[in-house]
Amino acid sequence: MGIDKQVVTSFKVVHSSDAGRIGILRVNNKEIETPAMFFQYPFRDYIFFWNYVPINALLVNAHFLMRKRALLERVQRTGIKNFLKFDGVVMMDSGGHQIQKYGYAINACQISKVYNALNPDIGVVLDRPVHPGLSQISIHNAVDYMIQNYYMMKSSTKVTLLPVIHGYSKKVIEKCVEKVPSLFWGVGSLVPLILGKSSNVVGGHTVVGVKGGKKILVETICLIRRILGEEAFLHVFGIGSALTMHLMFYLGVDSVDSASYEWFARYGHIQLPGKGRVNITGLAHEKCSGNRTINWEDYECDCPICSSTPKCELLNIFRKSKDARTIHNLHVHAKEVELAREQIKENNYEFFVEKRFEGTQFY
Repeated sequence: MGIDKQVVTSFKVVHSSDAGRIGILRVNNKEIETPAMFFQYPFRDYIFFWNYVPINALLVNAHFLMRKRALLERVQRTGIKNFLKFDGVVMMDSGGHQIQKYGYAINACQISKVYNALNPDIGVVLDRPVHPGLSQISIHNAVDYMIQNYYMMKSSTKVTLLPVIHGYSKKVIEKCVEKVPSLFWGVGSLVPLILGKSSNVVGGHTVVGVKGGKKILVETICLIRRILGEEAFLHVFGIGSALTMHLMFYLGVDSVDSASYEWFARYGHIQLPGKGRVNITGLAHEKCSGNRTINWEDYECDCPICSSTPKCELLNIFRKSKDARTIHNLHVHAKEVELAREQIKENNYEFFVEKRFEGTQFY
C-alpha cells in the first residue's frame, strides 16, 4: 500500500508568448513564479548564502548526503528545510549522475527513505544519465530504469516526484510521457550538448562536447515541450549559467538549476552582469574575449559585496574571499532570472536574449 499523499503541487501558466512564459508553481503551500532558478547548495562550510541574497528555490543532492553519514544524521534530526533555515522550495536530486560516475550501489528504495526522512518539497526520480554517443538500446534501458524507479518511489514516498527524460529522439521522449502520467518533468543528459568540441572548464580540465550539440539541444527541448504540451512544468538540469538560462527560458523551459555561481567562485571567477565570468585569482587559466574584462572605474553592481565595498578595494576583496565571490555570483544569477521574467511580461524577451547573446557562441 502506498503512502498517503500530503503534498499538493500545481502549476499554471499565466502569461505566454513566442519567447518564454510565466507560470506559478505551488508546492507545500509555497508559491514561486517561473521561470525560476534552483540554486544548487553544495554543503560546503555550511554557509547559507540566501541570508545575503534573497532566493526562493534550492537544489540539494541526496547522494552526497548519503555518502556523508554524520551530516545525513544531523539533517535527519530536523528535516532539510529546518537544517538549512530556508523557507523556499527545496528540490532534492537523487544523484543519478554521481552514482553512475563513482559506481556506488544505491537503489530507488534507499533514495525514497532519504526523501521521507528529510522531506524536501520535490524529489527527483532515481535516473541514469546518458550520452548522445550511446546506442539506442542503452538509452532505452536507461529510460526503462527511470520508469521502473518512478513507480517504486511513487508507492513509497509522500514527496512530489519529478521524473526525468534522458534521450534525444521522439521515440524516447514519447515513451517516457506515455509510461509516466505526470505534468511535472525534468530533462537531463544535456550538458554534453552545450559544450564545444573542446571546452575549457574551470579548474583546468578539458571536456569534449558533441559536434553540432547546440543544434541537437535546441531541437530536443523544442520537441519535449511540444510533446508535453503547454500545461506541463519543465525543468532542465545542469544548464543554468547566467547566460545559458536565457536560452532555456526562451525555448519554454520553466526552471533550471545552477552550481556555477559557487563552482566558478571556487576557482577564482566572478560573473560580470550580462556578460560572462572573469578569473581574477589565477586559479584557472583561460582566454577571455574583450567583453569579459573589468573596468573598475565604470563597474556597477548592486550585490551585497559590491554595494558595501569601495571600488578601490573590490578587486582585493574578490581575490581573497571565495565567499565574497560566491555571494556576488549568486546575486548576478538571481538578477538575470528577475530580468528574464520582467522582459517576458513585457513581450520583449526575444530582443533581450539577442542582446545578451551578442559576441557569444550562442548568437
